[in-house]
Amino acid sequence: MQSGMVGAAPSIAQQVQDQTERDCETWQDLITAQDDFVATLLQHRAELQHRLAEAQQQSSALKEQSASARAEQERLVGIGQLEAQVAQARETYQEHLKAQEEAEKTLANLDAQLAQLNLRSTQPVEPLKAGVRAKADRSPPLVLVLINGTVAPFSDALIQKGTAGGREASSVLRGQIELDTSSLSTEGDVKLLCFLYYDRLQVIPSLERSRVISNPSTWRNFVDGFSRVTGNFIIDVANSAPAEEHMAAVLSKVGFMTNVQQVYLAGVHPEHGVSDVVEQQPDATAQLGEAFLDQVMPKINLVRHLPLPAMDELADSTIELAGVFESSIALPTDATSRIPASLPTSRSAYPAASSSSRPAPATTYGGSTPSVVAPSTSQKRPVINPNKSLMNQNPPLCFWTYLAPQGCSARHCDRSHDYRLTPAEQRRLRDTVKKLYPCSELRKTGKCTYAAKHGGSCMFAHDVKAMPRFD
Repeated sequence: MQSGMVGAAPSIAQQVQDQTERDCETWQDLITAQDDFVATLLQHRAELQHRLAEAQQQSSALKEQSASARAEQERLVGIGQLEAQVAQARETYQEHLKAQEEAEKTLANLDAQLAQLNLRSTQPVEPLKAGVRAKADRSPPLVLVLINGTVAPFSDALIQKGTAGGREASSVLRGQIELDTSSLSTEGDVKLLCFLYYDRLQVIPSLERSRVISNPSTWRNFVDGFSRVTGNFIIDVANSAPAEEHMAAVLSKVGFMTNVQQVYLAGVHPEHGVSDVVEQQPDATAQLGEAFLDQVMPKINLVRHLPLPAMDELADSTIELAGVFESSIALPTDATSRIPASLPTSRSAYPAASSSSRPAPATTYGGSTPSVVAPSTSQKRPVINPNKSLMNQNPPLCFWTYLAPQGCSARHCDRSHDYRLTPAEQRRLRDTVKKLYPCSELRKTGKCTYAAKHGGSCMFAHDVKAMPRFD
């Protein structure tokens, strides 16, 4: 039995040894497998790093290509925008060419009419033969609009719209004038010529100070849009003659044409700002002032560009064009600040007089105004200054003394009664008062009682367009 146990012991030891060897081999295999796995992982890691580097290079290349593509796309977009701007500039240029052609045709037509008038004025008038009718003037009827844009700019809302606002301003202005002239009996369509004079050195800073515009290009775009309409002309008078001189030059040449139906003035005093300047034209003759007063002044309509109280003595002699001249930088038509230095600068204020504001006359002159009025004092008699209008004399003339048959009966009249007026000067004074100074009694009550009280006609204007309606 002991021998059996001794024989079994080596067998167990052998088994343990064998098991240990097997375990060692297993662990060795595991270590080898682990080493192979780690080596494989390291190899895969190296491959992935290599592939990542290649991917990064490709990504960088793609980014560069994308940046180049974006730059190319932006360049193409810029080229497209430039092409669009060029196309728009070409369209604008064509419009300007068309407007210029129309303007040249109009000016050529006006020059031809003026030449015909000058030729007719130098030729003797021959009597028409029996049965022969005079040739009718085939020239189209004209309406002139002269605007001093420095004094009477267009409304703020229109100016702020730039080019579109300029077109809209022209449309509104023409629509209002067509409405005002619709009652004229003319043959053919009325052609409207509009001249806008402005001083950019005054207008643009004023608009910026009033915060109407923030960039001068807004005003430039506005006048550009206004000028694109056929028949509109813009003139920048900066560093040149005042707008009144340009207006006077146009009216002294074109205003006498028989086909000129109406003249609309905005931003200028018709008496001090235009009539006075007409008499100072380089080619003016002694009769130009009287002819202008007789033939051109009756055609003039003064446009209201300020609220009614701010128009002073001209308030009731103006017409309103709704939605056109409502600017926050509009100025009063103060002639003293705009008449050239060579012209008279004194100005007398003439309030609108009333035929009922004078007391009953003490004496009468038999229904006709005397051409010579006796001096009221022993002082030196004043003399009419030929360089000034009759409304701008110093001292001012008394309307009642020179125009009313009963004369002036005011106890303390602050106007002169001592001038010696010629019949022509009396006629000019009468026409001017009749044109510019409305009858306040008619304006307040709706009727004038001058004829019933004194006989004869009232010296003041009775134009119902400038008066309120009464039932």
